[in-house]
Amino acid sequence: MKKEERLRREGMAYALRVAKEKGIEALESDMKARGILELPLAMKSYDGMRELYNMLAMRIVSTIKTTTLWTLYDKYGWRKKRIGDFEKELNRVCADCLELDRFGGSYVRVSDYAAELKETCDVDLNFEILSQIDEENTKARGQYISVEAVAEILRNAGLGEVADEIIRKVEENR
Repeated sequence: MKKEERLRREGMAYALRVAKEKGIEALESDMKARGILELPLAMKSYDGMRELYNMLAMRIVSTIKTTTLWTLYDKYGWRKKRIGDFEKELNRVCADCLELDRFGGSYVRVSDYAAELKETCDVDLNFEILSQIDEENTKARGQYISVEAVAEILRNAGLGEVADEIIRKVEENR
């Protein structure tokens, strides 16, 4: 049997095993994660993929942060206070990109910052790639909405009893 055919069969066997053990939704999730992260099928665990993704993200962030702070230190003469203030603000801006509103949407995205910098400073930060990353991050994290937001929407639609029941059920399960 040719290598290509053997690899196809191994892939089919892996997909069947995941579907049997964890269901079709788990297989779909696995396929999406592997497509986004371009991970090989040899890596079996979704948790392992997520761990690898997080490790790579932390390395990238650490590298960019270090080179940025070094540039400010080495070329612009910044020292402890200014670098500390900048790092604190950088951490806040990064956290803002991860913060979700009560409907599960982002308050601000990295691509928003890139667009503003392009428009006002003519800095090209590859807006297309940043937009794609924002979209992939949104899909990966899922859509979360606060129970209070749902209840408010239901009350505004004249469904106060339904809203109250949802709140009651959530509080029972806490």
